[in-house]
Amino acid sequence: MHHHIFFMVILLSFNVLIQSRVEPKRNSFTIDLIHPDSILSPFYNRSITPSELIRKAGMRSLNRVNYYFNSSRHANPEENIESPVIHDGADYLAEIYVSPTLKQKVYAVIGTGSELIWIQCKPCKNYNDEDVALYEPRNSETYKALSDSDKICQDLEFTKSAGRSKKCKYRYSYEKNAFTVGILSTETFYFKPTTKGKPISFPKLVFGCSHINNVKLISSKVQGVIGLGLGSGKLSFVSQLGDRTEHRFSYCLVPLSENTAASKLSFGHEEKISDARVSTSFVFKDDKPYYYLSLEGITVGFYKKVRIEEEHRNIIIDSGTPMTVLHSSIYDPLERALIKVIGLSPKKIDPTGPFTLCYDTWRNLSYPNLVFHFPKADVHLKRENTYIRYLDYTCVTIIRYDGISIFGNSAQINFQVEYDLIEKQVSFTPTDCTKFGIKV
Repeated sequence: MHHHIFFMVILLSFNVLIQSRVEPKRNSFTIDLIHPDSILSPFYNRSITPSELIRKAGMRSLNRVNYYFNSSRHANPEENIESPVIHDGADYLAEIYVSPTLKQKVYAVIGTGSELIWIQCKPCKNYNDEDVALYEPRNSETYKALSDSDKICQDLEFTKSAGRSKKCKYRYSYEKNAFTVGILSTETFYFKPTTKGKPISFPKLVFGCSHINNVKLISSKVQGVIGLGLGSGKLSFVSQLGDRTEHRFSYCLVPLSENTAASKLSFGHEEKISDARVSTSFVFKDDKPYYYLSLEGITVGFYKKVRIEEEHRNIIIDSGTPMTVLHSSIYDPLERALIKVIGLSPKKIDPTGPFTLCYDTWRNLSYPNLVFHFPKADVHLKRENTYIRYLDYTCVTIIRYDGISIFGNSAQINFQVEYDLIEKQVSFTPTDCTKFGIKV
């Protein structure tokens, strides 16, 4: 997410220092991604119906795109200090461990729309969940608070404050008065791979040790954020790993209805090569951490193509937005094309809900597949990517919005989506993600 991070001092040579802190040894590993609404999640709520979950996902998508849109509207650079808050719209979590001394388990939001890594630390002034043990840095042998003379602190904007503290203090501001405040620090982070083997450690990882925050997370038991965003800085997890994982990461998302397999997040290069793989380049629109692509058109069924005006082609690909959201200039002709190809009048349901194109599920309809056309990459979406059962209807999982567009995670289900920060591109490979990593 775009942001301005305020530290106590400005520093130089940040990139060189980061590379020296993380061992440049090539490696690849895969971890589980946890969807909070999945039956595999520790936060799974059995009392919520499938339709309620879908409605919530649609409303979260609208909230998410509002955050992105507000942060993309540039004001005076000195005033532009807010960005989308990481809240209960962030859809995937990971289980991580902090400190070989403490072996502290932390659930953290994983997101391609944010950059900073941070976790809640003791003492945390506004954290009241006594059932959750917070990470206590003073008890860890590998924790180090960075000082205001450390080179890492000299590359970032700062705000002087009173006091004699020599620690590198930060304030990470989000939209709508959300923020996290703490000490920029280093610590050893561990990830448990999905395959058998020892946890993979990352010593001296730079992160924010948060002592005050006003950020709404999915649950009080979620204690931090692992940012995978692009941006102009070098604070994101993938940026810090650098050569160790060849500046690559990918994920493979299973349908929410799947209750026997978890989604996967991989770092490093995947050896598997498929003729079905297609790649398209990032669009470098600004210095925000978002991954922009250029959407040239959408084909409905076998023949009906929606062309997109050049001024509305930029679309954010985001793992944390449930549904795909399209600017009204794209959505309106797409909806007309879908109605024409399906050949029946849609039903008006739930006027306060996010879905506007729905049909009776009892009808024997042939729902057309969609193809999203990016430069050099045609991404063929299947029914599971585009339609969903909601109440007693089947609805199109694309939402109309009079702002920016987002390629949501529902459209990315059963694709291996790989981000290559060296080649500056994203690749899509159709994959049965329930069998991802299983040798057959």
